[in-house]
Amino acid sequence: VTLLKLAYTNYERSENLTKEAVKAAASKDAFVSLLSQEIKNPLNAMNENVELLLKKTKDPNHVQKLLNIQLGGEVLLNLLKNFLDAVQLRSGLINVSYSRVNLQDIIKKVFMLNSETLRKSNIFAQALIGQEIPKELWADSSKLVQVIMNLVSNVIKFTTKDEKIILRAAWCKYDETKENLL
Repeated sequence: VTLLKLAYTNYERSENLTKEAVKAAASKDAFVSLLSQEIKNPLNAMNENVELLLKKTKDPNHVQKLLNIQLGGEVLLNLLKNFLDAVQLRSGLINVSYSRVNLQDIIKKVFMLNSETLRKSNIFAQALIGQEIPKELWADSSKLVQVIMNLVSNVIKFTTKDEKIILRAAWCKYDETKENLL
């Protein structure tokens, strides 16, 4: 009887802990959603102001810096979307927005966004895209930008001054039935 009573007590305790964990996860998700929305508003305002400045600025140096700020804002907005996607993933409601994307354009954007860091460290960055890769891919643009941005940023972080970075994109086969971008 004592063992049965102990098992029942442990079962009740685990039920209560599970309920508390679910409540805590829901609270965290609500906080992340709220924070993301609060951060998105000033970022959108910043991007709108950069857009206005780009229309009025003629100095090529200023234009390039504004374009870098604009790209940085886009990356931050995509990061916020990814946080919201993580919340949606846990709730079973993930949205993937597929469209035709140009891999070369995405890599150019990422390199432009990191151009100042590359320049300061005197790091040469180059992208080599295999000829077998179609000009347009069917992908979620914002997620692809985020993946490449994370990859390039980490490589830059661990590359010493006066070195070279080469980003290579090619198709590879890892099994008989699927082709994948590497």
